[in-house]
This record gives sequence, C-alpha cells and structure tokens, in this order.
Amino acid sequence: MNIREQRISAGLEFPNVTADLEPTGKSVNLSEISQRLADIAQREDDWDGLESLKPNEISLNRARYIMEKLLNSVFSEGKGELWFAPYICSDEDGYITVEWYGEERQLHLHIEEEEVEYITLEKTNTKREMDGDTLPSDDCFELWKWLISDDYTQNLTPLDCSDSFVRITRLLHALLRVITD
Repeated sequence: MNIREQRISAGLEFPNVTADLEPTGKSVNLSEISQRLADIAQREDDWDGLESLKPNEISLNRARYIMEKLLNSVFSEGKGELWFAPYICSDEDGYITVEWYGEERQLHLHIEEEEVEYITLEKTNTKREMDGDTLPSDDCFELWKWLISDDYTQNLTPLDCSDSFVRITRLLHALLRVITD
C-alpha cells in the first residue's frame, strides 16, 4: 500500500472525485471552499475564546471530499447556476459545519471523523419543521436538491460568521442530539 492509500484508509485523505468536466464556476467555487477550509485548519485550541478545540484533520479532509463530490454532482447535473456558497466553520469539538440558508429552508451538515449528521429546517405557512439524521454516505446531493427545489431558489443567501451565530449553531446541534437520543 502506497502512502496515499495508507492516508485514505486512515481517514486522513479521501479519494479524488474530480470529474473530467471542469466548468469555470465549479473550479472557482471549489477553490473558495478549499481556501475557507485551509483558513479554518489554521485555528488552534480556544480559537473563539470559548475553549473550542482546533479543527480535526480527518473532519477537514472529509469536508473537502464531501464538498468536491457535491460540486461535481451539482455541475454534472446542470444545476451550477443554482449553486451558492455555504457558510463553513468549525465547532467547539473541532468538527466542521457546512450550512446553507434560504428564505424558507436551511441545510446544516455536521462533519465528524466517523459520520456526517444533517439537519434540515423548513418554514411553512404556519410552522417550522425540523428533520435530522446521519447521512448514510458522504453524498449530500439529494439534500442539496431539496434545499434549492421549488420556488425557494430566488431567496437563497449565505450568512456571515459571527460569535452569536456559532452559539446558535451549537444549540441546534445540541437540540438534534437530544431529539435523536
């Protein structure tokens, strides 16, 4: 087994899933996501002043893999014009969160070493519905299609990082854990 195969089997790297097609939008978006993850990788313990752990290398690599796989699916399915950049951050345990915010729907991925959990939120006329589970594979294309389906595509906007947002995200993850336990 060569060094790359050893790193892949240890979870330190993931296989390259870059498709033959290389639309400009896909490469630009992948570059921005890779840069964001590289910036997050520079964090040390207590990066937010709340004793949060530095980002976990396996989770960072898994996030890169998931996002590359998702972008390949989005562009190969001809939906590149609907793509918008997610909010990407690390949480208090050193895991990676990837989140998209629309007017009516939200999609949150919580990427750990061994699994990826997701939360979907949808605001209807009279209530808000929340769902969550563990992703059976590292493929979140179906969830992303749910996010952008119907008439919700006109109101999608990324959200900037802030301390209060990080705290809200932590509360959402804690709520999901309580609900699923």
